[in-house]
Amino acid sequence: MTEFMSRLGGVVLPWQQATQIRFDLAVAASYGLLERVHAPVAVVAGDPCYDRLAASLPSRDIYRRALGVRGRKLVAVTSTWGPGSLLQRHRDLLPRLAGDLPGERYRVAAIVHPNVWHWHGPRQVTVWYADCVRRGLILVRPEDGWRGVLAASDVVIGDHGAVTCYATAGVPVLLASYPDEEVEPGSPVSVLAQAAPRLRPRRPIAPQLTQATAAWSPGAHAAIRAQVTAVPGEAARRIRAVMYQLMNLPEPAAAPSAHPVPVPEPVRVPGGFGEAR
Repeated sequence: MTEFMSRLGGVVLPWQQATQIRFDLAVAASYGLLERVHAPVAVVAGDPCYDRLAASLPSRDIYRRALGVRGRKLVAVTSTWGPGSLLQRHRDLLPRLAGDLPGERYRVAAIVHPNVWHWHGPRQVTVWYADCVRRGLILVRPEDGWRGVLAASDVVIGDHGAVTCYATAGVPVLLASYPDEEVEPGSPVSVLAQAAPRLRPRRPIAPQLTQATAAWSPGAHAAIRAQVTAVPGEAARRIRAVMYQLMNLPEPAAAPSAHPVPVPEPVRVPGGFGEAR
C-alpha cells in the first residue's frame, strides 16, 4: 500500500501519526479502528474495482491486441496467497500450461496476488516464472494489469481469491484450488464454488477448458455478481456524494463514471534472467 500510494503522489503517514491529526475527510474500505480517526469517515459503497472492470469489458479487443493474443484463446490463471492458494497447491500448473497447451491455439496469463509480490519481491517472482515467460506466459504486475487481462480472457482458472470472483463479470471460471476451511460460508466465492467446475490438473487441460466454455452462459454467474456488488456501476457516484456531503461542499456538476483500465504491460524478462547457472 505504501508503494501504491507513493506512485499516486500521496503522502504516506505512519498509523500512529495519522491518529493524532485532524483531517477534513477519511475514506475507508472497512470499519476497523475508525474510532481512532479524527475525521468524518466515508466507508466505500459498492465496488469501484468491479465497476472499472465492467467498464473495461467493451475494450476487450484493445487489450487482446496489446497482449498479442491474435485469434487465440487467452487463459488467465489467478492465484491468491497462502497455503491454500492455487500456485501454492499446484506449483507446476503454470509450466504445464505453458508447455502443454498448443501455442497456436492458446496464450496463458498469470495474475499473482499483490501479497506474493510484496513479500517475496518483484525480482523473486519474476525469477520463478522467467522460463514460463520465455515460453509465452503473460505475467502482469499487481497494480492495474490484472483487470485488463480479465477483460481480454476467454476462460479463467482460479482459486478462492477475490480476482476469481471478479472474473465472473464476463468469462467462464474453473476452480483449481478451493480450501473450504479458509472460505466464509455464504460469501461470493462460496457461491461460485457451487457453480464452477473443478479443474483436474493431472488430466489433459485443453478438453477441460473447452467443456467449461461450452457449458457457460452469460447468466451463469448472475448470483455471484449480485453478491460482489449490489449497486453495479454506481460506486463512484455514491462515494463522491457521501464525501462531498461530509465536507459540506457542493458536488461538481459532471457525473462521475468508471473508466476502462490502462492496457496491461506484461513483465519483460531479459535474456538469461532467472536461468540456472
